[in-house]
Amino acid sequence: MEDGVTNTPEVSRISQDRPPIEDDIAHKLDQLQESFGREWLWFRGDPESASEQKAFQEAELAMQNVNIQFRRLNRLTKDQAGWTYRSHAYDQVILDYLSRRWPLDYSKESG
Repeated sequence: MEDGVTNTPEVSRISQDRPPIEDDIAHKLDQLQESFGREWLWFRGDPESASEQKAFQEAELAMQNVNIQFRRLNRLTKDQAGWTYRSHAYDQVILDYLSRRWPLDYSKESG
């Protein structure tokens, strides 16, 4: 971590009543997370993200600590206030299931 910026989101709360994930599965999930971060995200304060920050400024887009890469924004559906991305195999049932069990807390109180 440099200047208070980290390149990986921290888990703020993990349920203690779930069994641990097997090492090989945990390793694969870590690889997927790293790959997703490299392909889709950029982090404010990261020296390697200067071109991303400039693209956001030129497009007059708000920046957060973690942002979607500018070249990926065209893949989002922008018909509502919250832009979304859904893969060709998107299934709302899976999203509903995961959202009830997701170990991250994105509420305003958490951070």
